[in-house]
Amino acid sequence: AATGLAFFVGAMALVRYYSDKQLTYLLVGTGFIGTAFLDGYHGAVTSIFLADYLPSSLPSLAPWSWVASRFFLSLCLYLSWLAWKREQRLGQEGCFSETLIYAMAGILTITRFLFFAFFPLPRAYYPEIFFHRPEEFVPAALFSIALYGYANKNVWRTDSFDSWLILSLITGLFSQALFMSRSGSLFDAMFDIAHVLKVVSYGFVLVGLMTNTYSTFRQAIDVASELEGSIRQLEEEVTERKKADRERILSLFEAE
Repeated sequence: AATGLAFFVGAMALVRYYSDKQLTYLLVGTGFIGTAFLDGYHGAVTSIFLADYLPSSLPSLAPWSWVASRFFLSLCLYLSWLAWKREQRLGQEGCFSETLIYAMAGILTITRFLFFAFFPLPRAYYPEIFFHRPEEFVPAALFSIALYGYANKNVWRTDSFDSWLILSLITGLFSQALFMSRSGSLFDAMFDIAHVLKVVSYGFVLVGLMTNTYSTFRQAIDVASELEGSIRQLEEEVTERKKADRERILSLFEAE
């Protein structure tokens, strides 16, 4: 479910980017496409069919492959805010090229695939401390910074995408910091809640993209309607002026 939803969200974000070239949508779309691959990889490598072919055991592989997709997504969302900030400060000169962003995302994704496939992983659970999975705080920190940045943009009250993205960031932060960090074993209650919240956070971004796309098309239709009304009004004025001029010329002939 997470893999399919992430692919769909990423595709919609990229379509939105290519409609008006806002760098935020490029990074969000790239982040979700890469996350979809990592989520799918997480589901594949933690299945019993591949257990005998990987160098790490399931109790280590499952949490670390989970963190990989969460870290990748949180990093991309954090960078999307930084890119917006840079673009606001430098204008077009502050924009990153599409090739660079796609290349970096591809390198990070493939590197994680190779790492899990060829290198043994350390333990991921630390039952001796209160937070059994402290590595979860890395993406949690990135989610929190991105949340702070998007909240300080002060456009979430009027921009539907930003408002739903903030809800997604809040959900992702809770999923990492409050639930998954306290998971003491695979498939316990904290583990299941965190997985559900992850899918919910993806859904929030999807809703934001859909509402934003609808608002954009609605504005375009309104502008087209106003333009059509202005053109019609101008045509009526021109027709009335021609009629008045014709009547004036006829009255001059009649006077002569």
